[in-house]
Amino acid sequence: MNKDQFLKKYQDFNISKSLTELIEFSIEKGSFFSDGFEFEPENIKYMYESYSFDKEFIESFMCIGSADGMGSEYAFWLKDGNDLTNVPIVAFGGEGGYHIIAKNFDELIRILTFDSEPMIDWDGIEFYKDQGDFEASQNANEFHDWVKTNLKLEIIDSDEDIYKIISEAKEIYQTELKEWVSKFYEE
Repeated sequence: MNKDQFLKKYQDFNISKSLTELIEFSIEKGSFFSDGFEFEPENIKYMYESYSFDKEFIESFMCIGSADGMGSEYAFWLKDGNDLTNVPIVAFGGEGGYHIIAKNFDELIRILTFDSEPMIDWDGIEFYKDQGDFEASQNANEFHDWVKTNLKLEIIDSDEDIYKIISEAKEIYQTELKEWVSKFYEE
């Protein structure tokens, strides 16, 4: 797929430069730059339809891509219209659960630099990397260099840094997200 095919789903949205550039990087280097992550060129809806078929609910999220190899995904929460430059990111678990994980796409990029699939369930989201048994993704080093050079973002080396990002985002948005979802889905 080329850049225009990936960006087609965003044609009605204001998107960040970092999203456009990461799509370009992904096309050039392949999707193996962060464990479990791969851009989804379509705005697939089946994850949201597992919570509700209500059009208002389904259209309040836009799929970014996979979070792991088990059906989990990252999505923009379109709570404030069509400006994706500063909207929260939600992780939906393939086995259930939804959690705010970042205040914006740049924070998701930083999380991706940790190069670890999340474990998502109803209770939370966890990132774990056993340093003694860890093998970096094929293009992880190039991705890290690219993030530092092109986006001027810091690389994440520890799960504590991820949890700081998640904690700050949850403090702002998690209650609002739970209230929004509860209008359409009863846990």
